[in-house]
Amino acid sequence: MEQDDEFLTLTAEQLGQLIASDRLAVTEDQVFEAVLRWIAHDVANRQEAARSLCGRVRFSLLPRDYLVRLSQSDAFLSANPWCKDYLIEALSYHLLSWDEKLRVTSERAKPRTPVGLPKVLMVIGGQAPKAIRSVEYFDFRTGLWRSSSGPDAISGSTANSNGTPDSSSSTSVGVLPPSSSPPARRTTSPSSCLPVIVSSTHPSFTDLPSRRCRCGVAVCTGLVYVIGGFNGALRVRSVEIYDPLSNTWHSGPNMECRRATLGVASLNGSIYAVGGFNGSAGLNTAEVFDLWSGTWRLIAPMSCRRSSVGAGALDGKIYAVGGYDGVARRCLSSVECYDPVTNTWSPVADLSCRRSGPAVCELNNRLYAVGGHDGPAVRNTAEVYSPETGTWQRIADLNVPRRNAGLVAHDGCLYVVGGEDGDTNLASVEKYDPSTNTWVLLSSQMHIGRSYAGVAVIERTL
Repeated sequence: MEQDDEFLTLTAEQLGQLIASDRLAVTEDQVFEAVLRWIAHDVANRQEAARSLCGRVRFSLLPRDYLVRLSQSDAFLSANPWCKDYLIEALSYHLLSWDEKLRVTSERAKPRTPVGLPKVLMVIGGQAPKAIRSVEYFDFRTGLWRSSSGPDAISGSTANSNGTPDSSSSTSVGVLPPSSSPPARRTTSPSSCLPVIVSSTHPSFTDLPSRRCRCGVAVCTGLVYVIGGFNGALRVRSVEIYDPLSNTWHSGPNMECRRATLGVASLNGSIYAVGGFNGSAGLNTAEVFDLWSGTWRLIAPMSCRRSSVGAGALDGKIYAVGGYDGVARRCLSSVECYDPVTNTWSPVADLSCRRSGPAVCELNNRLYAVGGHDGPAVRNTAEVYSPETGTWQRIADLNVPRRNAGLVAHDGCLYVVGGEDGDTNLASVEKYDPSTNTWVLLSSQMHIGRSYAGVAVIERTL
């Protein structure tokens, strides 16, 4: 945003209009640093505009460590005493619970809504072969994978892609105290004591706070919800929420029940968690999370117990697809859908075959069920459900049999991620194009072969 000399020649009014825009596709610290650089270019004539311009910076969206460093800088506060109120407001915002933040109306806490940001495929945790913390993402534009901490995320330490400890987390000392934020290069204008921080690295997604596999994932209001699962010792009911704007994880409200191998789908501002396994038995229960109230509540139970169940939202309803019935001790071909208006489950057409651990996703008002298994037989088959005809229809076979894989839709195609083929956790990804009815193996693979991982498509804001 501020890399060329033309930026430095903007008037205060022009810069104010620019940074007030909701469409800026940069992080808030980049906005703030751009303002500081503009001021430092001609301090004598621009210091008067500093207060007005900084008032348009959305301080509450700045990383907490960044805010702390600003508040601890006597030189900065001395030169800009009016900034103290903004810092207090922003630090207070960071102390709020996630649901309290949703109710904040200050313009300085309003997320920007840029258009045209690149989308990435985020792969979260999983089994490799034990529960892991690792997060990887796939850049659809470049076709390349990037990991958060590399293979060492299995053991919980932070490492670079070579598996050696990452020494890049150190920071140089400038006007602001050092922090654990991404490494940066700092310069200071002596006359204004305004720190200018220019990122010197390309940050990546932060690992999960703790090991997690067999979880469900949903994206709502730009946040990634990782729900339930297994931490290597216990089935959990906890929820972790990832904020791409700040690249941070924080805890959300617990579900009513412990659930691993559950199905998760979002619909109309709510997140549904269906079935799963609590450590003792498969579950026929389901619950819904309302984002605005911040609470989970149980809804009507399904017709049977379903662990390793697939879930998706289609045509205003939630679908529970296949799974495993621990009472009957069999994999399921049955499918049922939940109507939030009537709080009832109704059967729909069966799958063409039994599928426990299918990957399920909606694309173009169709629901796809991919892979899974029936006992030891791991499926390479896939099928699609049409709500207009009420029937399932087989589509082209996968190149590799997969169960407990992830499935996402992007740009009119499906991507099936990882899974397990009966012997090995898979690092490969296949892309399905419905216009040609073909699956193609991508040339690049994840750094870690994993099954039972969470997957999501989000905008790349870092």
